Amino acid sequence: MAPASVVSNVPTHPHTLAERRSLQVSQRTPGTGPSARVSSNISKVVYALKLRSDNELDSGMSAQLLSYTYDSIRDWIGIQRITYLPPEGSSYDKVLVWAQLFIERLHSFDMAIREFTGNSHLASQLAYGYCALLLELGKENASALMILFGFLYINSIPLVNLLEQTELFGVSQEIQEQLCQALSDLVTLVASVAMHFHAAIHDASTQSVWINIYSTFSSQIQTFHDRCAAIAQSMWRHQVLAGDMDLDAVSDVKSIKAWLAPEDPVLTNAAVAVSLLAYDREELTCLWVRSHLTRFLRGEDKILSIHGAPGCGKSIVSSVIVDHLQRPISGVHYDPLFIAIGIVLSLR
Repeated sequence: MAPASVVSNVPTHPHTLAERRSLQVSQRTPGTGPSARVSSNISKVVYALKLRSDNELDSGMSAQLLSYTYDSIRDWIGIQRITYLPPEGSSYDKVLVWAQLFIERLHSFDMAIREFTGNSHLASQLAYGYCALLLELGKENASALMILFGFLYINSIPLVNLLEQTELFGVSQEIQEQLCQALSDLVTLVASVAMHFHAAIHDASTQSVWINIYSTFSSQIQTFHDRCAAIAQSMWRHQVLAGDMDLDAVSDVKSIKAWLAPEDPVLTNAAVAVSLLAYDREELTCLWVRSHLTRFLRGEDKILSIHGAPGCGKSIVSSVIVDHLQRPISGVHYDPLFIAIGIVLSLR
C-alpha cells in the first residue's frame, strides 16, 4: 500500500452532518458481573481515547467526536454524492464507497455484540467521529482519503468473517470479552490513524504530507488481526467440543494452517494486494462489466469466464466485480472470495 499524501493542509468543514447528540463519557464501573466488566473495559478505552483527543485536537473538534452517529455519517455521504456527483471509479467515489462500507461493518459488529456489552455503541460512535474528522478534509484531499479509507476497509475484513458466525458470539464469556476487545482494538486503530493524519496535515510546513500507514501503525494492525484470529480459534474449539470431536483436531488444524501460510509478509498480503487493483482503475472504466455481471447473476450459468491476453486487464476487471459484489445487487447479498492464481511477485 502506498503512503497517504495530501495536497492541502486546510480542511473543510461541511455543515451537513446531521443528527448530532452529545454523550458524557465517564470511568464509572456499571454494576458487577461479566457483562458489567466488559462494559467497563469499553468505557475505559473510550475515556482514554477521548482524553487523548482533548490533548491532541483542538477543543471544538474533540468535543464533537461523540456527536456523530451511524445515520448521520450515512446521510452526509449521501449528500456528498448528490452535491458533487463523483464519477464511478473516481478517487472521491472510492472514498465515499469505502467509508460507507467501513461504517456499515462497524455498525453491524456493534449491533451483534451490544446485547452483552451495553457500551459498545460508545466505541462505535467515537469511531464514527474519527471518520467524520477525516471526511471533513473534503473532496480536494480525495487521493489521500481514498488510501486511508481503503486501509480501514481492508483491515476491517476480519469483522466480516466473524459476523458470519454470530450464533457463536454468546457461547462463552471468553469469546464475548475477546469480541469487545476486538472492537476496542479497531476503534483505537481508527483513532490513532485519524489523529496522526490530522496532526501531520496541520503541522506540515509544505503542501504535501507523506505517511506510511502500514509501518506507522504496524503493531496496532497486528494486535487487531491477532485478536480476531484468536476469536475464530475459540469458536472453532467450541464447535469441536460441541460436536464430540477429538480436541487434538484443533491443534492439527492450527499446525497445518501455520505450515501452509507464507512466511514472507509480501506473499501473505499478495491476495489482498491483487484485490486492491480496483484502486488503480481510472474513473468511468470497467463500467461495461456491470451489465454482464447482472445478466450472469440473474441467469442459470454457474461460471462467468473472462479471458484475454496477458496484461489486458483481466485482474482489474475481476477486482471491479469483487468491488461491486460488496454491496447488494437486486436485494441479494454476496460473499465474494478473491483467489489470485499464478501471482508473480518481484521480491527485493
